[in-house]
Formats: sequence, C-alpha cells, structure tokens
Amino acid sequence: MTTEPFNLIHETWIPVSRADGARQWIAPWQITEGLNGPDPITALDWPRPDFNGACLELLIGLLTTAMAPKDEDGWAALWENPPAPEALKAAFEPLAFAFNLDGDGPRFLQELGGMDSPTQRSLASLLIDQPGEQGIERNADHFIKQGNIKTLSRSAAAMALYTVQAYSPAGGRGFLTSMRGGGPLTTLAIMDPKNRLTALWHQLWPNVPVADWPDWRSKPEHVFPWLAATRGSQAHPVTTPEHGHPLQAFFGMPRRAHLIFEPAQGRDCDLGGPADALLATGWQTQQYGIKYEGWQHPLSPYVAKAGTTPSSVKGNPGGVTYRHWLGLVVAGGNDKDKRLPARSIATAIERASDAFPERVRLQAFGFDMDNMKARCWYQSSMPVPMLKAGTDSDLFETRTKHLVGAAELVSGLVRFAVKQALFSRPADAPGDFSSLGEQFWRGTEQDFLAHLSRLGVDPQDQDETIRKDWMKSLIGAAIRQFDATVPTLGIENGAMKRVVSARSLLLFKLHDGGLEKALGLEAPGRKPKRKGKKEAA
Repeated sequence: MTTEPFNLIHETWIPVSRADGARQWIAPWQITEGLNGPDPITALDWPRPDFNGACLELLIGLLTTAMAPKDEDGWAALWENPPAPEALKAAFEPLAFAFNLDGDGPRFLQELGGMDSPTQRSLASLLIDQPGEQGIERNADHFIKQGNIKTLSRSAAAMALYTVQAYSPAGGRGFLTSMRGGGPLTTLAIMDPKNRLTALWHQLWPNVPVADWPDWRSKPEHVFPWLAATRGSQAHPVTTPEHGHPLQAFFGMPRRAHLIFEPAQGRDCDLGGPADALLATGWQTQQYGIKYEGWQHPLSPYVAKAGTTPSSVKGNPGGVTYRHWLGLVVAGGNDKDKRLPARSIATAIERASDAFPERVRLQAFGFDMDNMKARCWYQSSMPVPMLKAGTDSDLFETRTKHLVGAAELVSGLVRFAVKQALFSRPADAPGDFSSLGEQFWRGTEQDFLAHLSRLGVDPQDQDETIRKDWMKSLIGAAIRQFDATVPTLGIENGAMKRVVSARSLLLFKLHDGGLEKALGLEAPGRKPKRKGKKEAA
C-alpha cells in the first residue's frame, strides 16, 4: 500500500491519444509533449464522453490558474511558441499542494477533515448518468443498471469527482446543482493551426483568458475551496463572487464528498483505468454544500432575463445546431432576454480575427437533464467564419440574425403544415413533433454555413443576392421535408384534400412576404385582391 498521496499534478493519470492512434497516460504538464513533431497528443481518451469534456475544463482551469497571460501579446507568444513540458511542469508545481486526491491532508474537491454522520453511497452514484438511490428503490433503472461500477482507479475516481462537481444535477433536498446549474452547456473554441495537426494544446490555450484578477496566492482557499472548512449553505445561504476568487469558477464544490479507498488486492478498475495499488470503492456525502449564486463561468453561454441574475444555458434535446448560433457565437435576443456567448468564444474569435487567420471551431457539449435524470450527453461542433480586417462585425452579426431568424420562421411553418396535413385539428395534434425541427436544422446546416461564409466576405450584401439565395434554399428544404414526411399513397380522399390544402397553404406562407421581412429584404409588391360582385356594388 502506497504511503505517498496520489497527486494530480505529479501522477500520470490522464489518458490521451496521439496522432498515430497510440494511447498513453500523462501528467497534466505533459500535454505539449511532441507538439512540434509528427506525433503530437491530439485528444483525451477517457472511456466516457463526459469525462473527456470535464477533463478539458480541468486542464483549461489549471492553465488559467498557473499561467494566464498578462495581456494578449503574452497569449499570442505562447500560441506561436507553446511551452515545453518542463516549462509547464514548473508552472504547475506551485499548485501541487492543493491536488492530493487521497491522504490525511486536504483532498481535491473533498470535504476537509471528513464529515459528521455522512451518508454512505455506492461508487456508481458518482456518475451522472447512473440511477440514483431513489431510482433504484422505485425500480426505475430499466436501461442503466446500478451495480456495474464497484471499483475505480484513482485516475477514474478523480475524473468522476470533478465531473459531478462541474455538472452536478439536482440530487434531492440539500444536494445542490453545480455552479452553473444542473447539466450546463460548455462551449470551447478550437483554433486549427496552419500547416500542422490540431493537437490537444490547440483545444486548450484558445480558451485561456488574460488575467484580470488579483493574485490568489495569499488566499488559495478562495480558489480551491477544499483547503478550508466547507462554506455550507445552511450557515451561508449563498456564495457569491465576493466570497471567493474568480478562478473558483473552475473548481466549484457544490457537493460535499469524501472518497473511500481500499487496497486493490487483485481487483481492477471497472472503467478500464490503469493498475493501481488503491481503488476507490465508495464515497460519503452530506447535504448542504456550497450554493453558488451570481457566478458566470467563462466556458458557458448565459441567458440574461430582465430583472434576474444571468443563468447558464443548459444542454437540450437534439444537441447544438446553427439554430443556437445566436447566443453561442454572437449575442442574441433582446433587452428583456439577452443571450450571451461564453467569454471564451468571444475572446477566441477576437484573437483569430485580429492576428491569426487560423480556422476557429466551436465545440459544444453537455448533458440533457430532466431534473435529476440524465437523458443524453450531446456533443457537436461547427466552424466559425473569420472576418477580414476592416469588416463591419456589427453588420455581419445583424445579417447572421437575419439568416437564423428566417430559418426559425420556415421550420415553424413546416411543422404546422405537417400537423395540418395529418390531423383535422392540427392545434390539438398528439405526440412530439420536435424531431421535425431537428431534422430541418440538421438538413440545412451545411447550406447555412456556406451562406454565412459568403456574408463574412460581403456582410453588406447590397444586392441582396446572399439573402435571396438563402431564402430559395429554405423554401426548397421546406417543401422537400413536407413531401418526405406526409404520406400521399393509399390515403382516403378526404385525407388527400387535407394534404393538398396544407401543402398549398405552406407554399402561400413561404411566399407571402414574411420571409423577406425576416431577412431584411424589401417584400415584393402584392396585387390587391379582386373585389367580388357584392363588394363592387
């Protein structure tokens, strides 16, 4: 049995894959190993996608805490000449005291000194998509059975603990959600370098901000809350940014936890972790951890409703498409309901536009939560067009809103037309028709990105060609989806009349001037209706 604590700065505990497909375990400071050669580290390689997402956030948090640049010139210098592993090792070493996972002293993301009368829980309940105790009692774990995760290596246990603290859903009375609420959406900027493979470094460094905060070293517990007694929500109803350091956003601790370790004695990690002398076999917890309020995480987009504190955007069914462009890439909404992109995305776009012509991609991921139940993990990415120097960015954003707004209008028209064709009372149509919208957004996404690239070159679109082309594309997509969704063979005559009527009305709505208005175009002139004989009289 080892006597030295398992330290998350020193140990090789993070699984990664290299360009040639080889898998290995590294310490955090090794992320730039081989970066300038033919076989750099290209991705994290945990057995769970939520672990990969959370680990990206943890590494960004470490880089931000240890070496956030003083200005943009400092950021650019390390983009062009990334630090060698030994330089990262020296930068991370001052953090090592706070990153012991086990042992008798302060433990990473765990209750200082243990807890009085804690609740003992199975190790599987650390995983967000596993059924909770209540679900097991009610025999509601039909698809994901509890009990298949009984032991975890310290590597996997550390990642499970960070993941649940970063994304924790509601867990019952006194078991709090994460700093961003349950199942927050994370958006990261990836900058693809010129003439080189995109490595792990290029997924991390674009999201590291310039340091605009006071030095944290005099009060490290304000960054790493496990270094002090838990600021529990019974004694402290809320914990605001005034009660901590901005960097605590990366190291929030809403759940009170204490991992239980035992000698491995021939047992293996149930998530395929490396051989380890100690294995986590359970954990202890208690109600009333830290209740965060008023924090804005730099890696998440937010919605700011008038008169309320901004709330983070959550994962949603269908994942992320260009429908969510407003609020993820550029600001959207209105004064009463503003949609604010993550600071990391806004900053990365400015960096790429100002000095680096590298391609920027947005990566979005998160759980789709139904209160305490994880329905799915969604992850997607999309390219972000870069504007040439001198381009009117405000006009580009306006035109982007035109494109998305027009697509929203058409998607709604198609959905109603399908209901009208299938049901005599479309407003009362049973069932969930949201999949129609998802199909529409997915089916038109590549075309949207192509038109967006054209706007990046010519946001003025003075001759209206780009927007008119997009309108034609949307109309075509609408008709194709209607025809593919609504059956016409073998239906009764009355039903056929309903289908024909619904299709005719859809065509009318697509050409009645509403689309032109949504796109900021001048609507075509409409001939007045001919008067009937009675009206003429």
